Amino acid sequence: MDDTVKRLLAGLQDKTAKLNMNITEFIGKDSKVDDLMTGRVTLPAFLESITDTDPYKVEELATGTFMVVSKRINFSPMMRIRREALSEIWTRLDVFKKVYPELAERADRTKAEINSAKCSSCARNSKTSALLEETLYLPGKGRDFSELRPIFGDKFIDILENDTPMPRPQHPTPPPQKLPDRSLTVGAPAKASRSVPPSGGVHRPSCINCCRKHIGQAIVLLGEASLGYPAHRWLAVGHLAEAAEEILEYPETATLLRAERLNIMDNPGYVPNLMPFFDQLDALELGLKPPSVPA
Repeated sequence: MDDTVKRLLAGLQDKTAKLNMNITEFIGKDSKVDDLMTGRVTLPAFLESITDTDPYKVEELATGTFMVVSKRINFSPMMRIRREALSEIWTRLDVFKKVYPELAERADRTKAEINSAKCSSCARNSKTSALLEETLYLPGKGRDFSELRPIFGDKFIDILENDTPMPRPQHPTPPPQKLPDRSLTVGAPAKASRSVPPSGGVHRPSCINCCRKHIGQAIVLLGEASLGYPAHRWLAVGHLAEAAEEILEYPETATLLRAERLNIMDNPGYVPNLMPFFDQLDALELGLKPPSVPA
C-alpha cells in the first residue's frame, strides 16, 4: 500500500486528515468507483485498493489535506501550502521578512493594500497568494525555515528548500479589458430564461477567482452527493449558480455553466465533468480564446 494512502488512513482514523474526492467522472466507467458509490465497499477498502494502474490517485496537498483525483490533474506548488497560511502570515510577518528580506518592502505594501476597507476577502487572499508565490522563484539556500515551517507546512517548505528556484512562468500580456457599464437602471425583473444567464438589474464586477472557487466547491459537493449525501447535490447547484453570476462579462462561459446546472437539476443521474471550466477561466484571465468544454 502506498505511503500516502497509509498516512491518509491513519489521519482518517484519528480525525486529523481532510479528504476531498473528485472521481465523479469515473462513475459507470470504473468498477472500484462504482462499488464505492453503491456502498458495496467501504471508503478505507477503496483507498487501500488503489494501484498504479488506476486512472486516479491519492494526492497529499498540504500536510494532512488529501484528494482522490484523476492522474491527469497536476497541482501547482501553491496548492501545497497550508490554507491557514494566508491569514497566519500577517500575524507572523516579522518571521516572513526575516527569512525573505528581499520581499520585506512588497510584504509591507501588500499588508497596507489588504487592510484597505475596499479590499474584499477574495482580493485579500489573491494578494496574499501572489506575495507568497514569489518565494517559489527565490533560492532556498542559506535560509532558516524553522519558524516558517509550522505556518506554511512541510509540503511547501520542502519545495522552498530547493537550492534551485522554480522558473517564473511566462504569460502573454492580456489586452486591456473593456468593462461593461455598471450604472444600470434597476427595473422590472427580467423574464426567466433557461438558455441564457439572467440579465437586467445591477451586477457586481466579474471575479474569475470567485468563479473558480464556486466551481471547485461544486465538484467537492457532487462527489459527496455520490457518496450518499443527496442534499449536497442541491448545494452544488447553488454554487454553480453563483459561479455563472461571477463571470457575466464572459457570457459564453456563463451560459455553459448555467447549462450544466440545469442538467444537474433536470436529470438526477447526470454526472458533470466541470474540470474543463478551469482551463476556460485560465484562458479568459489571460485574454486568450478559451478552449471548448466537452459536451
